[in-house]
Amino acid sequence: MRKRYLSMDTLRGLAILGVLLIHVSGLYVSSSWSGLILNQLSRFAVPAFLFLSGWGLTMSGKINIDYLGYIIKQAKRLLVPYVLWSIAYWLVNFKASISIHSIIALMSGLLLGTTKYHLYYIPITFVFYIAYPIFKKIVHSNSGIVLLLLLTIVSQSIGVIGNVGWMIKGQNIFNWMFYFGFGIWMSNDFEEKLHKLENNRIWVSVVGVLSVCLLFFETKMLELNHSISPTTSMKPSVIVYSVSVILIVIAIHLTSSSLMSVGKSSYGIYLAHPMILDGIRKFEAWFGLSLNSILNLLFEFVLVVLFSVVLTKCYTECLHLCKRWSR
Repeated sequence: MRKRYLSMDTLRGLAILGVLLIHVSGLYVSSSWSGLILNQLSRFAVPAFLFLSGWGLTMSGKINIDYLGYIIKQAKRLLVPYVLWSIAYWLVNFKASISIHSIIALMSGLLLGTTKYHLYYIPITFVFYIAYPIFKKIVHSNSGIVLLLLLTIVSQSIGVIGNVGWMIKGQNIFNWMFYFGFGIWMSNDFEEKLHKLENNRIWVSVVGVLSVCLLFFETKMLELNHSISPTTSMKPSVIVYSVSVILIVIAIHLTSSSLMSVGKSSYGIYLAHPMILDGIRKFEAWFGLSLNSILNLLFEFVLVVLFSVVLTKCYTECLHLCKRWSR
């Protein structure tokens, strides 16, 4: 039986809460220091998910046994809910009449993950799944993971420092490829690397603190230089910060049953939460509630977490019931 690392399940729970906090706090970053701080401290979330994807694929070994079969299975698991939610978001925001142009726009949105701001992650992840054998060969050596790191840094730097808008879009795979490769690299001789991390917890923690300082320093410098997106996840300091968070969680064997429970529903929560957040904000607008206080931010966050978890649990139960009835 394959050993289960509970810290990784905990990391998945942290990551999905981080995603929710990024999107809830996005409205507050320009009006509240606390909103900005929470937003930036949550930026490890998507990198952590990509790391877990690469790590999990390699540790399970299933993709190496039957590559095509595994890809087909993952396509059903990932793409069917993705398509359904993409269409739902498209319909909610759709204001024109049905035409060939609107259908083409929907097809483009499905391909690129643009029907809602968070959906880019799903096509990117699936592309990485397909390219897994290439990633595995690249990161077989330490020089390979360094190459991926340099490619990601260069891509992100061109975007945020050079103010090249399309370079910092979520659909740019070069902005994310290091994290997926890092997960694969970590899984190679994982027990040995885990032992080294355990013996160097203090140093890993020190680097983590320094990475937070670097994160806010770069964010401020980009803001002063009128960068098009100073708070983005696609900047070099986020790489250092994200890797530090991941390594700290692993090194200290962080475990939480609550976070693991949330992590099990992470995909459903990820797909559903913007719909719920939009609904909450429409409700607030109807009643003229303030949207510029830290208390309101936290209130929104708690509501989004609760409703997203409940909705995902209900969807999962309905799916199980349908499968039982179909037998």
